[in-house]
Amino acid sequence: MRTDPANAYSVALAGIQTGMQRMVEASAKLTHDVAIEPLVEMKLAKAQVGASIQVAKAVDRSLGQLIDDLA
Repeated sequence: MRTDPANAYSVALAGIQTGMQRMVEASAKLTHDVAIEPLVEMKLAKAQVGASIQVAKAVDRSLGQLIDDLA
């Protein structure tokens, strides 16, 4: 049984979006709970965005390879 590449890509992107949303929510809770200084909060957000971009790029490369393999 072959996997539809477009469907696999959509599922993976939905997973990335869910993961990123959970990270944002966790960061907001952490910030609220411990009252982090604004500059530290900005650095934390920047690091999270950078990590999210790296994960998205890795998933994109993997899915690109999957699509090539299935084609």
